[in-house]
Amino acid sequence: MRRIKQHPMFPIFLVVFFGYVGFSLAFPIFTPMFLDPCHKFLPVNFPIEYRTILLGCVLAAYPIGQFLGLPLLGELSDHYGRKNVLQVTLCVTFLAYLLSAGAILLHSYWLLLVSRFICGYAEGNFSIAQSTAADISVGHQRVKNFGIINMAAGLGFVIGPIIGGKLADPAIVSWFGDDIPFWFSSILALITMAMVAWQLPETKPKSQRDPNHKIHPFSGLVILHRNFSRSGGRGLYLINFLFYFGLFFFYQYFPALLVNRFKYTSSDIANISAYIAVIIAFSQFCVVRPLAKHVKSRHATIFAAFLLAPSLIGLTLDHYKFVIYIALPCAALFMSIATTNLQSVVSHSVSEEMQGEVMGVNYSMQILGEIITSLLGGFLAGYFLISMPLIIGGVIVFTAAIALWMFTTKDLYQR
Repeated sequence: MRRIKQHPMFPIFLVVFFGYVGFSLAFPIFTPMFLDPCHKFLPVNFPIEYRTILLGCVLAAYPIGQFLGLPLLGELSDHYGRKNVLQVTLCVTFLAYLLSAGAILLHSYWLLLVSRFICGYAEGNFSIAQSTAADISVGHQRVKNFGIINMAAGLGFVIGPIIGGKLADPAIVSWFGDDIPFWFSSILALITMAMVAWQLPETKPKSQRDPNHKIHPFSGLVILHRNFSRSGGRGLYLINFLFYFGLFFFYQYFPALLVNRFKYTSSDIANISAYIAVIIAFSQFCVVRPLAKHVKSRHATIFAAFLLAPSLIGLTLDHYKFVIYIALPCAALFMSIATTNLQSVVSHSVSEEMQGEVMGVNYSMQILGEIITSLLGGFLAGYFLISMPLIIGGVIVFTAAIALWMFTTKDLYQR
């Protein structure tokens, strides 16, 4: 029987897409579940101050798990094979979503907290997806394949909250509830696992692995320290952190600005999210991929980051049409170019043998930016201006562009 041709970027796309769907569908669920006294997850007379604290902890559990798991999973894939480790993480993800659904049904806060941490830890497999894409890429194909990964992440991040909100709404179907989205996510994990087994070849040859390598479950912190001690690595990681630290102010607080200034509803924000996703998808195919043939990744990142900074600040202007039809498309376009090419710059900075570890550390820095942004942005928006997070974000992105331009070695990062 003729062997069916494998298409490795398809399961990679699914890993990233379903991972972001499973992660982001929790957004419209947890806030009312914790803060609305009508929900039975917490006692009715539970003080609002404690409700907010518990909500913040459960929201932080996922990115903290990712932060610790990303570099470790990347290193594991370097030593034991991309496909092997990826399938194990998907199995753990499946079990974690089952635990989350059970925790909601049992009204168990601690089980929910643990399950979200485990889920985040396992879904650090984003670094493995990036490393696999790097393994199968030649020349400018690396930027193209990273663009596909970014598009999958963007689409999943947009579609996830819509799916989560609908599956948790008993007004649509009587048996829908807060636990249903997590049962749904567990099914997505099984589908992804099957597609990885069927369509993804092993891209890390046995000759490049060390099966006797011993790794502690929390050796991710050791890996972070080792990579920051590596000559030339520290600066690029910090630049990556700065860029995403600024960018996450947009992801976290642009919806708050729309609600405060233009009275947007949840449905309106979902429409804006779809609008952004369309622009990003269009940018990846019609701008980023053709650009990769003619412009070095480092140059493209610097150029796009310099233009992204004023676009983010432009979103704070009190003029609806300018924000929606000019500033927002510009921000999405430059964001698409900068994020894809910055990943390529980091990937090109190390040897093939270190791809998994380095991409894991790199994404951990992004997650660290997300954790800090969520805490600091609320303070800025609450005690200063609702637009302050976007202004600060634009300034930080501009600083990252200057740092990449002035403090990186051109010969190393322009490949």
